[in-house]
Amino acid sequence: MKELLMAFASTDNTRSDFLHAPFNIGEHTFSTNGYTLICVEKQGEYNEVPIEKLKGVWPVEPNCNKSYSVEAIRQAVNACPLINETECDECYECDGAGEVEWDYDGKKGKQYHQEFECPCCDGTGEINTRLTGRRIFKKYDDAFHIVLNDSVFGAEYLNHIVLAADFFATTEVTLLAEGKAARNCFKIGNAEVIIMPVLHQDDETKAAMTVVPELTHA
Repeated sequence: MKELLMAFASTDNTRSDFLHAPFNIGEHTFSTNGYTLICVEKQGEYNEVPIEKLKGVWPVEPNCNKSYSVEAIRQAVNACPLINETECDECYECDGAGEVEWDYDGKKGKQYHQEFECPCCDGTGEINTRLTGRRIFKKYDDAFHIVLNDSVFGAEYLNHIVLAADFFATTEVTLLAEGKAARNCFKIGNAEVIIMPVLHQDDETKAAMTVVPELTHA
């Protein structure tokens, strides 16, 4: 269970501390990276946090009941291409601002102040792995998306559905709550998994979608 919970935790050091490890609220244990969340029966070894931390996120009011094949979701995720992503650090020269400043005292007492694009990061605010030795890793291409019912998801986050289903050894998941611009909640074994959908879609995004059909039971 710990490995599954940690798969939902954030690895981004700029996010809130409570997102970096599972935590308990009442009789449940949660883990979230701010975009996906898993809720399971309480596991004893984690810190207790106030329920206000999940205000507006959990609990979710059910508004639908649709089933989907885990294998169909897995195939849709695996069909999304992988691209190289460079892990970057904040630029040490401009502290991530992308600009540097200089002051000059003229010979006649006039002072001059200018702002310029940072020469170390070319105005990006980040220094890439070529300069810092940080890693290059594979990630799902953000231009490709997966449709379940009326909502659109990125493959990276929808893959959490597959991870949870494999852990609970289930072949189906149930969509309990949906919102095109709000959280979507799935029932997976003994867990609830919440995923944020893609909010903004352009023509390129819409051209690169895989639709996962709803299961129909005889």
